[in-house]
Amino acid sequence: MTPRSLKILSASTWAVLSICVIMFFYLAIAIPNVISESIINGQGNYVQEIRSSTDLHKVQQIATMLTQEEAYISISAMMLLILAVITLLLCILCSSVSLFQIRRLRRQFGRQTMKSGE
Repeated sequence: MTPRSLKILSASTWAVLSICVIMFFYLAIAIPNVISESIINGQGNYVQEIRSSTDLHKVQQIATMLTQEEAYISISAMMLLILAVITLLLCILCSSVSLFQIRRLRRQFGRQTMKSGE
């Protein structure tokens, strides 16, 4: 077993673990903001306000606020999706490096056992 191979294997494994932990904490913080119970429950209140309102200006304010909320939620969801895809790609890359190094180590062990068996 070469120290360089083990260092590469260890570093890629720690990179995957670190990325996954960071993404877990980010998602734990961001998801409640994106899918908030107050946003979901608030939609019904806005509909009732629009139906009961006779003032056009108030209806326009509610519509503007709903549009801004929807834009924020869309941007947040898009950002979460992009981060999830990037994280997935980094995990695939680091796992591929780990598998390549493991294959190299197995070949080295196979050669050593064949030499010692002779």
